[in-house]
Amino acid sequence: MEPLASGLWGSVSRVKGKDVVVKVAKDVGAALLETEKHIFERLGDNNFTTPYFGIATVDTGQEQKPGLLFQYCPLGSSNFVHGDVAIHNMLVHEETYNLTLNDFGGSSMDGAKFQVECSPRYHRPHSWRFPIPGIDDPVETWKIPTRTSDTYALGTIMFEIFTGA
Repeated sequence: MEPLASGLWGSVSRVKGKDVVVKVAKDVGAALLETEKHIFERLGDNNFTTPYFGIATVDTGQEQKPGLLFQYCPLGSSNFVHGDVAIHNMLVHEETYNLTLNDFGGSSMDGAKFQVECSPRYHRPHSWRFPIPGIDDPVETWKIPTRTSDTYALGTIMFEIFTGA
């Protein structure tokens, strides 16, 4: 297993050689894992969540624990930064209401230079901006967008959706 992430309640690892990840709860998160299992079983196959494959027994090296199996979706580990995650770049499917992120023209993959400057509305204050030629030293006074910037922008979009702001 290849560790991907670990949090307060559990950890996620990729099954080597497979497009599958397993989520294993820490002792304090066992009830949460059970709740998550029941929710995914009730939802069944759908277009709204990461594909869920069921439960497996995982050897943690110290004990056997239940783990939830999901489709491995490596976008977050692909060294990809959208850079303009914003409500105007989200499309809603008219029948399923699924949201999809679009407009990748100015994005960065593997550290490539960004092609566009996006609206600061969806970024943390003073987190980044493109340098002003003749005023800013591009090495010292500005930062390019990061995956953290994309995550913050997604949170801002969710705030707008849920509050109507």
